Amino acid sequence: MDEILKIIFKCNKERKLLNPDDVKKICWIILKRNNYSFVNKIDFLSHDPNGENCAGLYYDDHLFFFYKGIIKMIEEHGDQLNDLYSLDGARVDIYNYYYLTIIFHELAHVRQHYIANSSHSSLEKQIFKLSFDLSSNREFYEENYCDILTEVNAENVAKITTIYLYSRLPKNFVTKYDLDAYQLDTLGSILHHNYENVAKKDIIISPSERLVDSFTESILEQVHINYDKYIKLINNNNLTLYKKMMLGLPISYQEFAYAESLYSRLKSDDSFNVIKKLQKKFN
Repeated sequence: MDEILKIIFKCNKERKLLNPDDVKKICWIILKRNNYSFVNKIDFLSHDPNGENCAGLYYDDHLFFFYKGIIKMIEEHGDQLNDLYSLDGARVDIYNYYYLTIIFHELAHVRQHYIANSSHSSLEKQIFKLSFDLSSNREFYEENYCDILTEVNAENVAKITTIYLYSRLPKNFVTKYDLDAYQLDTLGSILHHNYENVAKKDIIISPSERLVDSFTESILEQVHINYDKYIKLINNNNLTLYKKMMLGLPISYQEFAYAESLYSRLKSDDSFNVIKKLQKKFN
C-alpha cells in the first residue's frame, strides 16, 4: 500500500483532488498486486449514461469511473461529515477520503468476482456467487440495492481500506480527531446503515434477512436456491462479529449491543482501534 499512500500524500500536500491518472494508478497497483489479470481496461468518463448519480462501475474486464457522479458523491458525504464534526483537515483532504472509498468499492467488486469464480470452497464464494446471480435480475437488484450482499460488502471494505490508509498518513496531515471522526463514520455505516434494531423486541434485522422479504418463487428458481438453503447459508455462527458485519449477515442482539457500545465509547475515548475490537471473537 506504500505506493498508494504516496499518491494520496502528494495530492493532499499539494491540495489537489485525485485526478484520473491517480485513480488509474491506484487501481493498477491493486489489480497487479492481487493478480486480477481478468481486468484489463480502466476508463474515466464524464458520467454514466444510465444515471448521473453513479460514481463507478465494474463489469467483466472493465472498470469505469464517472466524474460527475464522483463529484456529487464526495461533496455530499464530505460536507455532511464536516458539518457534523467540524474536521481539522482541509476540504480536499475530506473529499479525497471519500474519493478513495469510491475507488476501493469498485475494486472490492473485482475481488468478489475473483472469489466467486475461484476453485476454492468458502462461505464468501457462496454468498458472492448467489448475490451476483440475484443481481442479474436488474429490477430485483435496483429495488434491493442496499441489501444486496456484494454491495454491502463492497461499501464496508472500501471504508475499512480507506481509513487504514489515512491512519498511515503523517500526523501533521491528518489529526487524531479527524481519524476518530472517520472511524465513527465507518462504524456508523457498517452498523446503523446496515442493521435495523427493532424497538422493544431485542431483534436485529440484517441486510441478508431483509432480502428474504423480497424473494419470490421465481427469483429463487432463477438462482437455484430455496428459502431453507438460503437461511442456512447466512446463519453461520463460526464467524467473528467483524466478518458477519462485513458480509451483512445476521447478528444477535448481544452482538449489536457490543458494537453499539464501541460506537458510543469512541465518541469520548480516542485511545483504541474500533476495527480491531470488532475483529476479536465475540463471546
